[in-house]
Amino acid sequence: MNYASFVRLAGVDLVKWPDRPHRRVDGLRLGEDAYGVWIGVPSDSLSATKDSAKSIPYVCVIPRGQWWMGRHFTDGGWKLDVTTRPEWTGDRATMADLDLDVRRLHGEVWIEDEKEFEASLREGWTPVDFAGPARRTADELYDALRADREPFRSVGAQWLGMLPGVRR
Repeated sequence: MNYASFVRLAGVDLVKWPDRPHRRVDGLRLGEDAYGVWIGVPSDSLSATKDSAKSIPYVCVIPRGQWWMGRHFTDGGWKLDVTTRPEWTGDRATMADLDLDVRRLHGEVWIEDEKEFEASLREGWTPVDFAGPARRTADELYDALRADREPFRSVGAQWLGMLPGVRR
């Protein structure tokens, strides 16, 4: 289905520092609120990674000036990628994925890929200057998910419900 007639196309490019392609997400710019820019990825869109392509509906939130982006899925789960601050070119954001991820699924919250993050710092793949902001961001996101603060309580679900083909 072509949604371009009523919603602007938008996307996210995640790279590994400084510019190695990692993940490209193409979707629909649903809007913006106090939490960031919301991009819907309908079930007939492809979210391509270096290894695979998936066809699942979800929404991304890209907070302006923050060290993270989030994905909210139809199963109620959240995956928050700790990243560099987004650089915007029109309706496309580019960020470097810093390996740390914060997840929530079925009430359980955890931080993923801490060993990968430490190895990336140790090996010089990620600048050491990013360590402090990345670690603080992961801790803040962990606390926000555990406390069920917005946009993780209901705002994400409201944006997800705007996505064509997703039932509320």
